[in-house]
Amino acid sequence: MSCHCDRETNSPYLDQPLVPLAVALRQMIEQIEAELVGKKLAAADERRLHQRVELIRWLLTPRPIT
Repeated sequence: MSCHCDRETNSPYLDQPLVPLAVALRQMIEQIEAELVGKKLAAADERRLHQRVELIRWLLTPRPIT
């Protein structure tokens, strides 16, 4: 069985280098904070972005191994 794949059917993300999760999460925080500063957002959108930043920071917080 042969794979008949071409660039048009592949995901564009496959061409991007892999980034460690901690780096990607920090980049996401930077993007969200820039969006919060740079745009006039509805209250619900602003709350959603703040919650997303809190979740990402929680994911980045080291936890003790038990």
